[in-house]
Amino acid sequence: MFPYPEGYLYPKNCWYIAAWRHELGRSLLGRTLLGEPVVMYRREDGVPVALADRCIHRRYPLSLSRLEGDAIQCMYHGFTFDSSGACVRIPSQERVPPAYRLRAYPLAERWEMVWIWMGDPELADPARIPDMSVMHLDTPGWRPAVGGRVTAKARYTFIQDNILDLSHLSYLHHDTVGGMQVAATPPLVEDRADRLSITRDVRGDHIDDLPIAGIVGTRGRVDRRMEAHFFAPSLHVTSSYFRSASEGGAEPGREFGGFQVIHGITPETPRSTHYFYATTRNFRAHEPEYDGELARMVQMAIAQDEEAAKLCDDMVEIDGLPPEMHQRVDAAALKGRKRVQELMARERREVVAMEPAGLPS
Repeated sequence: MFPYPEGYLYPKNCWYIAAWRHELGRSLLGRTLLGEPVVMYRREDGVPVALADRCIHRRYPLSLSRLEGDAIQCMYHGFTFDSSGACVRIPSQERVPPAYRLRAYPLAERWEMVWIWMGDPELADPARIPDMSVMHLDTPGWRPAVGGRVTAKARYTFIQDNILDLSHLSYLHHDTVGGMQVAATPPLVEDRADRLSITRDVRGDHIDDLPIAGIVGTRGRVDRRMEAHFFAPSLHVTSSYFRSASEGGAEPGREFGGFQVIHGITPETPRSTHYFYATTRNFRAHEPEYDGELARMVQMAIAQDEEAAKLCDDMVEIDGLPPEMHQRVDAAALKGRKRVQELMARERREVVAMEPAGLPS
């Protein structure tokens, strides 16, 4: 799958965002994740559950069925499955074979996110969920807000590349969060043990005519520090901090504050992607009306990203695997791709290592 070698899709021995916490309750939620239909709900004690979304009998979607206590009853032939995935009742017979069970997926809740492990359940260590301290979710003076989820009609690799190269802000987002100096400012890319970090120090940018200026409260030219962290393969945190420009600013050195966007990227199918997003900010933190204003601006930008990714994806379907013309600004995207590819390669090696040896000659 472009841009990875044939046969590669996505790493599975990783945590991905499956849903927002508020989406899971006492009703059945069906969602395709990494190409696999999954049904999710909460038990009566509030514990979240994720199971394969098809009955073992005729593959009827269990998300279109009903809850009976903590169990799901298939509304085709009445097979019933408990929250572990075990089949506990077949109306037409008394005995239920022990092998009759659904796949169960490990879940973990962090902040307002419900994370899912789609790979080997024996490896599902919640300690491997990305470090969320950089999001300022619990930092005094910061205000977090859940944004939402959109389904991008493009493969997740285009979404990843887009977030890792923020030079596109000057053009694709020229009417929302852009600023022409962003593209002109080279990024500093740093490989860390658990993440890829990218910073830009943008000087003397003019954003007075953009929505972001009114939301943050900037005036005149600004200096803007941009930070981005990629926790492969599924989470990005992007930040912008604004102050009045040291040269040409209306109030040189004045700090206006900043905001972050949390991007949860979960493949749906080979050509569609769940895009979860949320924000945190340290300006006007006690003014909830700005939650909506910031969310609307972020939604506009994500809609632009989604459309661009779809258009590029459509062209790859026409052209096949074209040669790419990489520039210096692509360093972060290429390093991000490498991290994802290394995760997939590691999984392939693990699978080979687990395969039984051949019979002796």
